[in-house]
Order: sequence, then structure tokens, then C-alpha cells
Amino acid sequence: MLTSLESAHIKILLAGITLPPNYGKEYIQQFEQIFSDLAKKHHTAFVPMIYKDLVGVPGTIQADGIHPTAKGSEIIAKTLLPVLEPLLK
Repeated sequence: MLTSLESAHIKILLAGITLPPNYGKEYIQQFEQIFSDLAKKHHTAFVPMIYKDLVGVPGTIQADGIHPTAKGSEIIAKTLLPVLEPLLK
């Protein structure tokens, strides 16, 4: 998908995420590295972890422990905006 978008000269913002701790430290590190490697390979704008500003903030993650609430989504938008804005010019 990234190759197709890049070939079409479409600006890309790749947003990374992590996995729950029960996946194991080594697997999580490999998973997270994939995002970084893809961003470098495809020369994309990159935010390594879209949830980075949600950690420890009450009311930002739904009861499932995975998905953001409306409050969490606002924080994610603020995390992405500084990297996204230059792509919109």
C-alpha cells in the first residue's frame, strides 16, 4: 500500500502503535520497529506512537483497554497535527 501511495505521489503520514505487554518485550520491539523501517524505506512522515500522550491520562481509553475515547481521540489528533500540517501545504 505504501509503495502504491508513494508511486502516486501521495503524501503519507505513518502512525505507529504498540501492542499490549502480554505479547512479550521482544515481539513488541520487533512490531514497533516495522513502523520505523517502513517510514524510512518510503520516506514518509512518521509518528512512532499515536497513543504516547494518552499514557496515564484518565478517561482516554475505552473499557476494552485498547480503543481511545472521544477525549483520547482529541489527544491523538493533537499528537498527529504537528506532523500532518506540513503535508497539507
